[in-house]
Amino acid sequence: MNKRLFLSGLLAFLTLPFLSAAQSPKGGDFSRIDEHARSVQLRQYDSLEVFTKQVLLTPCQTDLEKVRAIFVWLTEHIAYDCKKYWNRPVATYTYTTEEEYQQQYQAFIDKNLSQTLKRGRGVCEDYSRLFEKMCRYAGVEARHIAGFARFSAADMGRLPEGTNHTWNSFRIDDQWYLVDVTWAAGYVNDDVSQFTKAFTEYHFMMPPADFAADHYPEDPADQLLPVPISPEAFAAQPYYYPLYWQLGIEEVSYHPVPNDKKQVQVFVRTRYPVDPEDIAVIQGEDALLFGFEKTENGYAGIVTPKKGLNLLVMMRTQDNLYEPVMEGKW
Repeated sequence: MNKRLFLSGLLAFLTLPFLSAAQSPKGGDFSRIDEHARSVQLRQYDSLEVFTKQVLLTPCQTDLEKVRAIFVWLTEHIAYDCKKYWNRPVATYTYTTEEEYQQQYQAFIDKNLSQTLKRGRGVCEDYSRLFEKMCRYAGVEARHIAGFARFSAADMGRLPEGTNHTWNSFRIDDQWYLVDVTWAAGYVNDDVSQFTKAFTEYHFMMPPADFAADHYPEDPADQLLPVPISPEAFAAQPYYYPLYWQLGIEEVSYHPVPNDKKQVQVFVRTRYPVDPEDIAVIQGEDALLFGFEKTENGYAGIVTPKKGLNLLVMMRTQDNLYEPVMEGKW
C-alpha cells in the first residue's frame, strides 16, 4: 500500500495510455454460472447439502461448472473474518481410541463450518473446508491442503516452515487443478483488521507453476508439478504481486548487460499487449526507468541499480497509477 501511495503522488502528472483489463486465462464462459451462484442464498434451506444439490448446482451441466458455481458462491457469500483470525477457537479432546478422536475432531470442524455459514464469515480453513465439502456433495473429488503462503515481499528468502494458510485441489477427468477460494474472495489490510471484498479470477484453476510462486503445501505432491520445487527454491523466488497475475504477465527477469558490470536489463513478457511506456522500475525511493522498449518477445529496459536493494517492476493501471507487479533481490 505504501508503495502505491508514494508512486501515485510522484506520478500524478503523467498522462500515459491506460492498460487494458486482463482477460480470463481459463478460456470458458462462466457468466451464466457466476450470475446464478451470486444470486442464490443458503438461509432458507434446511442444509448445505440440500442447497448445493437442489439450488446452487441446478444450471450446471458439467463437473467443471459445478466446481465453478461452488467457488463463486463461496467468494460472494463468505467474507473473511478478521476477528476470528486473531481469536481462533481452540478445541480440547478427551478420547481413548483413534476413532473417538476422529469423531470429536470432525464434530469440531462441522460446528465451525455451521457457524461460518450462519455468520457469513470465516478464515482460510473455513473456505477450504466448505469448498471440499460442497464438491463432495457435487460428486467431485476435492482435497483440503495446508501449507505455507507468502503474504508480502518481506517473505522473500523465508523457508516454508510450518503452515499459515489452506487451499484446495480438485479432480475432473483424472486431472487435478488448484484453487484458492480465500484469496479469490478479496484481501485484508496489513494488520488483518479489515476485509475488502474483491473477486479475483486468477486463483481459479491457476497453473501449478504459477501457484507455486506463493503457495508451498506440506505434501510436495500437492504442488501438482512434474518435479516439485524444494523449500530452498521456493524461498529464493521473487515476490509476485496480485497485479502480475491480473494483467496476464508471464515473465519478469533480470539479466546483466554484457561487458557492463553496472547495468541490468529488465525483461517483461506478457500474455496480452501492453503499452511499453506503462512499465517502470523502482529501487527504494529511486525511479530508475519509466518506459520500456518493445522487443520481438516482450519488453525490455536498461537500468543501473544499486547492490543490496530490491528491484521493483511496476505497471500503470486503469486507475492511472503505477502499482507493483514483481519484486526481486538484486
